[in-house]
Amino acid sequence: MRYADDTTWLATSSEELQHHVNELQKISLLFGLEINSAKTCMIVIDPGDIGTHRVLIDGKEIERVNKFKYLGSLVTVDSNSTTYIKARLTIAKHATLQLTGIWKAKDVDGPKETTCTITDTKYRIMRVRKLGAEEVR
Repeated sequence: MRYADDTTWLATSSEELQHHVNELQKISLLFGLEINSAKTCMIVIDPGDIGTHRVLIDGKEIERVNKFKYLGSLVTVDSNSTTYIKARLTIAKHATLQLTGIWKAKDVDGPKETTCTITDTKYRIMRVRKLGAEEVR
């Protein structure tokens, strides 16, 4: 393996996180992998936290951020999802507006029935004109 991505470490203290990072770095080097400190960040989710937490990779401090996107979800220091929900609603609204013309179309071109095969499984797709939906069997 020459490439690994998107790992997550949870810790209850910066000392514990530093220990995890050191162990990961030690094991990674055995396999010829390096941790890119420029692409590594940490987020501290603690309502009472006002101090500084320092975690180092090869003597370089990991950037501390207030929010980041992980596996499609927005993670924030205050665990507030409002910004993420608003962004997802905007994306959905934009996608819906692009489909308006298709939904209002009175004539739908193309065959009434199509058969396709995906990995040895046959699917029959029938066009339903009045509802503008597709049925899969």
